[in-house]
This record gives sequence, C-alpha cells and structure tokens, in this order.
Amino acid sequence: MRNSHSNDDTCECSSNQTASDSQPAMEYLPAILYTQGSLTVVFNLLLCLGILTSAKLRTWPNYLFVSNGIADLLVGVYLFPETNVRWMPSTCHRIPQITCVFHTVIGSHLHAVSVMHWVAISVERLLRAFYVNLHKRIVRRWLLPAIVICWSVAGVAIYPRRLLPWTLSWYPYDVEDPLATTDTCQALTAPSCQCRFCVNRLQSGIALFFQFFAPLIVAIVCYTCIMVGTYRRIREANRTRLSLSAITDHPTGIEPRRLSLVPLERFFSSREFRRIRLFLMILLAFTVCVGQHICFRIPILLNSGNQQTIKDLPPPREDFFVWTSSSKNGIATDLIAFSNSLINPILLFAISRNFRRSLVNVLCFFRQQKALIDDPPSSRRREICNRLHIPPP
Repeated sequence: MRNSHSNDDTCECSSNQTASDSQPAMEYLPAILYTQGSLTVVFNLLLCLGILTSAKLRTWPNYLFVSNGIADLLVGVYLFPETNVRWMPSTCHRIPQITCVFHTVIGSHLHAVSVMHWVAISVERLLRAFYVNLHKRIVRRWLLPAIVICWSVAGVAIYPRRLLPWTLSWYPYDVEDPLATTDTCQALTAPSCQCRFCVNRLQSGIALFFQFFAPLIVAIVCYTCIMVGTYRRIREANRTRLSLSAITDHPTGIEPRRLSLVPLERFFSSREFRRIRLFLMILLAFTVCVGQHICFRIPILLNSGNQQTIKDLPPPREDFFVWTSSSKNGIATDLIAFSNSLINPILLFAISRNFRRSLVNVLCFFRQQKALIDDPPSSRRREICNRLHIPPP
C-alpha cells in the first residue's frame, strides 16, 4: 500500500506529463467555456422573459418552457467553474474530491432535468391532440406537480449513486493489492491534480437508461403517435371528400396518380404538423447533442477492461472504471452535450413566430429603458420649454 507522499508524487508527475501533452489542445478551453456559458445564460434569460411578458405565450403549458429555460440557464452558469476542473495548466492545481463529485453530479442532474421537461412537454402535446377535454381539466391542476417531478425525479438516480458510496464507503472502489479486500483506493479519493474517481459499471448503465434512454423513448413514442394520428385524420377527411365528390359527380381536379399523395401533402402543410415541427427539431437536436455524449460512455460501460487507467496505478476491477476529467474525448463530448442548452432557445426563436415576437418585445423594452435612462422625460420637457421660451412646469 502506498503512502500519501508517494501518491502526491505520482499525482504531480502524471499530471505534469498529461498537462504538457494536452496543453496545446486545451489552450482555448477557458475561452470556449466562458463564451458558451455566457451565450447560454443570455439566450435562456431572453426566452424566459419573452414567455413571461407575452400575452400569447403566457399560458399554463408554456410554463414548462420557463422551467426548462431555468434549467438550461443553470447549465450556462455551471460551465463557468468547469474551467477549474477541466483545464490542465502547467502546474498542478489540486482539486478536492468533494468538489469533483458535486461538479459531476450537478451536470448530470441538469441534463436529466432537461430530458424530463421534454418528456412532460411531449405528453402534454399528446393530450392536447387527442384528449382535449382531459387536457383542459388537468393542465392547471398538474402543472406544478409536473415541474416538481421533472426537477426531483431527475436526481433520484444520480445523487445516491455518486454521494452515498463516496461518503459511506459502501464498497471498495479499486483494489491495489490483490490480496486486500477493504482498500477504498485512497489515490482516487485524495485531492489530486484532476477529477478522477471509480464508478460502478452496472450502476452507471442503469442510471443512463433511466436518465436518458427511457425518457427519450417516451418522448419519441408520444410524437410518433401524434404524427400517425394526424395523418389518419387527414386521410379519413380526404376519403370523405372523395366520396362526397363521387356522389355529387363533381370532379376533384386531381390526377389519379396523385390521389395517394394528397394525404401526405396535406399532412406536412397541416396546422398540427406545424405545431409539432418545432418540438421535433428540438428533440432531434437533443438526441444529436446528448446521444453522442451517451455513446461515448457506452463502450466504457460495456468494455471488460479499463480504458482510462491512471499512470503508475493498477487498473480497477472489471466491474468498475476510472473516470478522469483530463480525457480530451470526454471534454469534447461534454461540450457538445452542453451546447444543447444553447440550441434550444435558438430553435424556439428561429422556428416559432410567437417566440420571435416575444424576443423583439423584450429587446425593444430594454432599448426603451436605456433611452429613458440616457434622456429622461424631465430633461426633454425642459429642453422643449427652453426652445419655446416658456417656463418649465
């Protein structure tokens, strides 16, 4: 068993070598993190203000967008301290293990909150499309519980999995001595030059399924049901119209070979498809951004060997893997995953006319306030009175 001094030396040597190797690639990482975080905060703040100040958008279902915008805004705030954890300077900057644990926990929680919100939005759209009376009856009653569930259930599979084993030492993270059975891997739990700790493969796989795969499946099923139901309605309406035209002997004006394409064309031009088009784009962007983030971790979970062993330390057991913050691929996938919080408000402003109007109203409001600060009405009235040679009021 190594002592703490040898562990510190190993940390410094391995971290300095890692930093020197990755320094050219990590040079612009702080600028990227601060820029991405600032843009995420600004766009989501404009989204929340636009919904809350617009009479058309200030509806009960749209408060789910406000809650999701707050979660995405917190993702932007979360990216600011990411620099201290991700960036590897030339000298060793020791990071407490509790900081690393809370950092990874909060990031996973915010991702899961965003997923749960889009699941709630997809269920709400399904009820609005097919169960109008039920939607009117429960939308106000279940809005606040739905928001609470989106924020609380998302952390059920995260906080116990990361914090309880680390604080209570329920199981050995890593075994340096093959004959030892109670070693809790002090080299990974002590303050080090980077965030690294062992993670159970089975628990991580279960958590990924309930955090991402199961909610995405529910959202995809809901939107698929909406599209199939809308297409069936349009097809039935087209059949009814053709039958009525055949009875009254009025020609439809459509070529026979195009009759089969009429329901499909009307489906893509229908109001229902225009309503769900925005959410399909958001779901696609989320799947692309977070999907590659998940795919990066699946080989780590499924691989029997350890792909991220720490220098001068033996690999952990087969049912564990070492997570480290200095992996270049991990940093790239995390940045792309966090960019989903920036893409969501941009898609809302780009596709929806009402959201664009709300953005214009918010920007005009700030512009008017700035004009009032620069040129208040009292000074303007005084200037007009001076020009007319009358005493000011």
